[in-house]
Amino acid sequence: MQEYPASTSIRRVALANGAVLLAYENPASPSVVVAGSLAAGSQFERDEPAGLAHITAQGLMSAAADHDFDALHGRLEGIGADLQFSAGSHTVSFFGKALAEDLPILADALAAVLREPRFPEQEIANLRDEVLTSLHFYAQDTSWRAEEAFNRLLYPAQHPYHREVIGTLASVAQINPAHLRRFHERVYGPAELVIAVVGAVETERAIHTLRSCLDDWQPLVQERDIVPPVPVPPLASLRKERIAIPGKTQTDLVLGVAGPSRFADDYLPASLANSVLGQFGMMGRIGESVRERHGFSYYAYSRMDGGYDRGAWCVLAGVEPQWEEASLDLIRHEIDSLRSRGITAEDLADNQAYFKGRLPLQLETNDGIAATLLTMECFGLGLDYLLEYGGHIDRIRRDDVVAAMEKYWPEDEYALALAGPEPPYHENQ
Repeated sequence: MQEYPASTSIRRVALANGAVLLAYENPASPSVVVAGSLAAGSQFERDEPAGLAHITAQGLMSAAADHDFDALHGRLEGIGADLQFSAGSHTVSFFGKALAEDLPILADALAAVLREPRFPEQEIANLRDEVLTSLHFYAQDTSWRAEEAFNRLLYPAQHPYHREVIGTLASVAQINPAHLRRFHERVYGPAELVIAVVGAVETERAIHTLRSCLDDWQPLVQERDIVPPVPVPPLASLRKERIAIPGKTQTDLVLGVAGPSRFADDYLPASLANSVLGQFGMMGRIGESVRERHGFSYYAYSRMDGGYDRGAWCVLAGVEPQWEEASLDLIRHEIDSLRSRGITAEDLADNQAYFKGRLPLQLETNDGIAATLLTMECFGLGLDYLLEYGGHIDRIRRDDVVAAMEKYWPEDEYALALAGPEPPYHENQ
């Protein structure tokens, strides 16, 4: 039986400056993974251009302290190490990997770019151009445009999920290194920093290595912005938007609601309901109906984004344009059926077994263990959560699944966004 990381094997240290360090020794691999998150996402953009958090996170690796771009990347490449950053709505995530013996070099580079990034003019200009190129590409991507419109429909304008983290063509074009420096100075600090180290390194040594790089990083001089949560009001009716993109032969659609956050008591029952709806097996009931049985779609599945806030719980499908309405009818039928009639005892048992069976697979690599430790820490699940996980899943009942569907999927109260060719469609189009 696999031994899961737990309070007896995870070393957790909270530094005086607020940073939390987690270490877990896994001698099965000669490498070490350093993964973490910092509360510096797009929700902290005030009057600055949208996309600033994204470019700031990407720009951290441009230069730091006394290392220019070539020196910084050359130092990591010289030991076969990697370090990268990405921004979300709430946090900036980072991931680094190296041989265990090179952990001090990786930790030193991480601390340098977090604490003393330089954001040189030319490197940031290049990065800005790359983002603008991506945005031009996304403008013709039916899947991206459908999700962008869906988020606008579902979330109020003040909510961080209403807008795309990457920004817009107009906003990104305004961003310069001065914006990045001010944003970093105002937002980046150790108070909400969480780092997990997993690999072939003794836990005390891993903690000591990180601590030596971060212990003297002082919290922000001024108290950082407090971003109050923005409620997600009920939709009360169907909200729909169609994006016409000439020349396309596929319609991508997103239909959904605001689901639970990861902190919600019913997060796990809702997750199991989502599995039944559009994940388990051949993409659940929706994939079985829309794609396998009727052949209306190229893909069809459901997704639940529960995190720090009420992320979307949605159905996504890429369909032949002439089968849009037929596909939507089938999707709505499966949602209504799960809400009104629930699931069988066999469906429940199969999905419970699936949830418990996939956990060991998630913990097969250092990457997976590090990601799991971060989830446990950031959402307050406790160091023994993995030992308790099977019991949490086994306690889910069929009534819990129905209750989650009734709560989050009121009848005909959802957002629907479609992006693709403009109607009318023809059978041989």
